[in-house]
Amino acid sequence: MQQLRQMIETVIDEKLRGYVIRPKAAAKPVREGKFVFPEWLEPNRDVWDAWVEARTRAKHPPTDWAKSLAVSKLEQLKAEGHNPRRLLADAAFHNWQSFYVTREQ
Repeated sequence: MQQLRQMIETVIDEKLRGYVIRPKAAAKPVREGKFVFPEWLEPNRDVWDAWVEARTRAKHPPTDWAKSLAVSKLEQLKAEGHNPRRLLADAAFHNWQSFYVTREQ
């Protein structure tokens, strides 16, 4: 039995020679803070909720961080002259995870 154990350990040592055991990567930091719905988007709350529901039904519910990024993108597109309500409606209708300007806009 001892001899068999020694043979197994020798084979394992030969197979593992040259392999480097690395420590596991540190967990990704969690972004803190809750999402706060912006006042300027409040008139479009119904369309926002439809977009969130569409993403949730597609099994891609937005996290608080994703919602913050979405609001930033909407702000940017609004500054360029696009209608946030229309962008949200298109995203909900097409099941998009982000907002895109269509040719009609």
